[in-house]
Amino acid sequence: MKKKQLLLSAIISIVVVFVVQWFIYKSLWRFDISNIRHWNMIVDKWNNDWIVSSKSEFLFLGGIILMPVFMGILTLLVYKIVFTKSSKPKKKKTSKVTDAKYIPSDLVKSKQNQTIKKVLPKKLSSLRGVGGPVQNNTVQTNNVVSEPQQTNAPAPKQQSSVQQTQANKAMSSIEIADYQVGIWKNLASVFEKAGMYILQDMPVGELNANIISFSQSGIFLLCAGPEKGNVWKVNDMNGRATWTTEDGEEIPSPFVNMDKAKKLLKSYIENNLPEYAQLEVNACMMMDHGYISNMTDMLSYIEGIDVSVLRMGQCTSKELPDTGALIEFIKSQGKSSSQLNDDIAGALLDLQEA
Repeated sequence: MKKKQLLLSAIISIVVVFVVQWFIYKSLWRFDISNIRHWNMIVDKWNNDWIVSSKSEFLFLGGIILMPVFMGILTLLVYKIVFTKSSKPKKKKTSKVTDAKYIPSDLVKSKQNQTIKKVLPKKLSSLRGVGGPVQNNTVQTNNVVSEPQQTNAPAPKQQSSVQQTQANKAMSSIEIADYQVGIWKNLASVFEKAGMYILQDMPVGELNANIISFSQSGIFLLCAGPEKGNVWKVNDMNGRATWTTEDGEEIPSPFVNMDKAKKLLKSYIENNLPEYAQLEVNACMMMDHGYISNMTDMLSYIEGIDVSVLRMGQCTSKELPDTGALIEFIKSQGKSSSQLNDDIAGALLDLQEA
């Protein structure tokens, strides 16, 4: 299809340049570029040691020599204006967050020790509401946290709220900040070792994306959970865009900025980079400490919005999948091309300057 469009652009350009050049040469030099006898006269003059000396002669020969150049430039312009911008490409059917829903009964029917790791990458919506198959074992050394290790052991029993609160309150705000630097640095290295293109610490609208990962089918905006608090109650489903900490303080809901950033980037791509209009933009929050007290309500709520929530590090919400599931899903979509990386990175920089 692209070859046919280029060929048609070339034909249009040849016709246009020929007509314009014919008119110019006929008016200025009475030279008919469609008449073979006129060309024979030029050849004879050249063979008889024609010396080009006047400005008029230089313009005459220059116009003839540059005709192919004019045709080439016009071909590219016609292709870009007529065929690239006049029609948006058809959106491909790609895996997206809202394609499937999690049905608990499906997991009940499965064997107890059967891992769901092979199921998660198929649909990103599976990353919402599906419990991780095992405990999130992490080892912290010098603020760098190793990637959670997967085993086939059954998930441990849920800790009591009192036990979880005591464990999480042991981390002060300063300790949480230092800890987050290490665990996100480690996560970035995992992405890079897997050969994925990423950008780090880049704002998208009002969202501070710790990592932006690229695949051939989508863009993934990864952000951290709230810094304030260790235990949260999500209020979004009650019409209040806030979360309540264990101390009773209400903080802005991360879901708001996640949704805005996703829509902002998607809109920019569709309006300015129509060749990438089929790309899905996904927003994922990585809970790296603490836990959500009303997890069941939150999982039901995010089934209706296009965001995902995962766990890593010292997050004790075992109902959430871990980062390994997300990495496997992104890898399954194929590596992004260097051209896609450059174009989307440029789009993100444009959004920063807007």
